[in-house]
Amino acid sequence: MPGARSADQTVTSFSLPSNLLTALNRACVSEKLNRSQLLREAIAEKLESMGIDLPADITHIPSRIQLNDAPATQPLPKSKPTTYRSKLPRSKKSKPD
Repeated sequence: MPGARSADQTVTSFSLPSNLLTALNRACVSEKLNRSQLLREAIAEKLESMGIDLPADITHIPSRIQLNDAPATQPLPKSKPTTYRSKLPRSKKSKPD
């Protein structure tokens, strides 16, 4: 379910200089991670370097499956044939005499 969080997740927001955000975005592209994942990993790495023990799966992407007893996926509606035509045939214009 998009936008849903598990019970043990907390949203945190903070300010940072625009050049740090630019560097963060570049790092996300090079590491093929989204900002949240990169920040989770960076925070965990810093805490571990300080000697704080963390569970091995602490940086895994949070599960959003079966929140509030909702099904993990919903079936897509059946599509109907469309009558929309992207290009209409050009009308033939008579040439001036």
